[in-house]
Amino acid sequence: MVEADPKSGLVRINVGSDKGVDKGHTLEVYRTTPEAKYLGKLLILDSRPHEAVGRPVSSRAGAIQKGDTVAVSILGSRR
Repeated sequence: MVEADPKSGLVRINVGSDKGVDKGHTLEVYRTTPEAKYLGKLLILDSRPHEAVGRPVSSRAGAIQKGDTVAVSILGSRR
């Protein structure tokens, strides 16, 4: 889950250092409803167990909103 603050532009996510999300990592942001869409990348600025805060570094399809999803990769590993 994602929560975005439109005033500061920062985004809080509900995964953190306990899941391997550390400062300096970038995550992919996407939305699944009402239609699937890729939103861009999120640079992690601070991480604690169970949550992290980041700043969008690229945006493709609008602002990040509460309920959007983050992932290390949206394509999965390729072999």
